[in-house]
Amino acid sequence: MTNSILIDEDTAIGLIPARGGSKSIPLKNLAPVGGKPLIRFVIDAALGSRSFVKTYCSTDHDHIARTCLEAGVEIIERPAELGLDDTPVTAVILHALETLRQHSGRMPGMVALLQPTSPFLLPSQIHECITPHIGGSTVDAWRLTESLVIDMALGYLRSL
Repeated sequence: MTNSILIDEDTAIGLIPARGGSKSIPLKNLAPVGGKPLIRFVIDAALGSRSFVKTYCSTDHDHIARTCLEAGVEIIERPAELGLDDTPVTAVILHALETLRQHSGRMPGMVALLQPTSPFLLPSQIHECITPHIGGSTVDAWRLTESLVIDMALGYLRSL
């Protein structure tokens, strides 16, 4: 018997990868810009776009997690080994997907990676990017298929 992964093809989530460590600017994701933490700009854009069933932040830092929770973003606790300078963002995405699968038995059909250091991203830009790809074919966005998820997940699990 093989394990099946249920993918909600018409579901998109926002994923903000925000680690606490930074060599150049300590806690840059929380640096005040215009009176609010830098990460709040991308949070506000994601929530304002109304394009996602949920928006998550993958983080290894309590203060970043608290800031996100207060703004209405759910937290995926990132293990320390995925918070290093040389950690590829794909590993962070795979960890988030595996965490969601473990909690709900399902994965979203689309993940929008929202960089916390993008304060000029607008809700309308997110909406225009995501909406055409939900429930249809896609050219510009990374759409998850069952075989891709399995291949990537197996590669990730083998690396542990």
